[in-house]
Amino acid sequence: MSQSDPTSDACLGTLTLPPLGKNPTPHLKVLHLIVPILPPHQISIVRGKSLSLSLPTGASLSMPLAVVTELILRCKFADPSLSALIPNDSMGRAAIGSYFRLRSTDGLEGHFCSRSFAAGPRCTSPTLADLGLLFGHFGGENAASIASECGPNVERWFRTTAAFAAEMAERGGSVVTVPSVSIDRSVPVFCFPGVESNMPAKAVESIAGTKNTKEGDDKGSSKDADGKNTAVDAVKSGQLSEEQKAAVAAKRAAKKGKKKKEAAPGKNQQKKEDDFNISSLDIRVGLIKRAWEHETAEKLYCEEIDVGEEKPRTIASGLRAFYKLEDMQNRRVLVLCNLKSRNLVGFPSHGMVLCASNADHSDVQMVIPPENASVGERVTFGEYKGDPEPENRVAKKKVFEKVAPDLKTDGNGQVVWKEALCMAGGGVVVAERSMPNVNVS
Repeated sequence: MSQSDPTSDACLGTLTLPPLGKNPTPHLKVLHLIVPILPPHQISIVRGKSLSLSLPTGASLSMPLAVVTELILRCKFADPSLSALIPNDSMGRAAIGSYFRLRSTDGLEGHFCSRSFAAGPRCTSPTLADLGLLFGHFGGENAASIASECGPNVERWFRTTAAFAAEMAERGGSVVTVPSVSIDRSVPVFCFPGVESNMPAKAVESIAGTKNTKEGDDKGSSKDADGKNTAVDAVKSGQLSEEQKAAVAAKRAAKKGKKKKEAAPGKNQQKKEDDFNISSLDIRVGLIKRAWEHETAEKLYCEEIDVGEEKPRTIASGLRAFYKLEDMQNRRVLVLCNLKSRNLVGFPSHGMVLCASNADHSDVQMVIPPENASVGERVTFGEYKGDPEPENRVAKKKVFEKVAPDLKTDGNGQVVWKEALCMAGGGVVVAERSMPNVNVS
């Protein structure tokens, strides 16, 4: 290769390039692939034992990836695909080094399912990331075994990138050996009427529905007097009898009907799972241990409520307009417990105090458990029994929103769900002042 004058205004630096040697690294292979096609008037190349790139500014680079990146960025190529070896976006550039350091090809098949090249979906031609992956994983002695485990997406990428690298090597006369692995991928065999087929006899027998039960058993046999399998010959030649055609059609119809039958229970099961009732909610007897006014929210009380767990729960309630602070202390309430924790005006609230309320929310009354009810006891509603749903499912399936419309007080102010009384400690839960026929939430 012709050399350029390092003192020339066009010279971008001096590259000291070591030989390939017996076991070159992927970085060195890529450098020896790219260097021969660099514009000769822009870079001065000398041979040496260690890699370095001296820039006109006095700076010097010795890391292989930094050197090759700097060379491509500084040089001007006539071929745009060579300039595109460095991706335009920052994410693509950051990905280059990771592919040179990649130790396993696990996940590459899925990776190349949505992109053509390694550095990202925006890349329309191979980049340094692809060359690093190519020489790092398909350039050694184990290339054949790795290639044999690849799927069609990696195969497509490999063929494209290897052809690109081979073209670069040919253009610059590089001595780098470009990986070339023959990937033998079997293809499906199809049988068309009137066309000879290489389909295995067992597959033909399965299609025609004529497979023999046992050797020597004539039941279901389709062999003629000379011992030839006429069903196989018929399928291969496309000359199925009317009886065989009917057998194939019946087999397909039975298989289709079986799939529909298997799919049906799933839909019914989903419908059943989404048919929630009051037992899906975890409503317990709680005791307010401490209550105080929220610092910034004028309508909120902050409470610590014992619901039978190791620690009291912190819950925020919009009750300041209806209850004095002293009336909130050491008060027994009902708490909906299987709600996800959330911040209410900066306060972590994990649950909800249930109250009865009229339509315009001008009158709000707590619902009161019987005196005999224990703290932490879960209330019951007649025949509606079952384990409560987990918090994430209550939120995802909007369980409370589906169940709440039927949670009310009856004409006597007793809490009911679809006329089933709310019970705890052997007694009925009621609104504090027996507010009748209103919603509870």
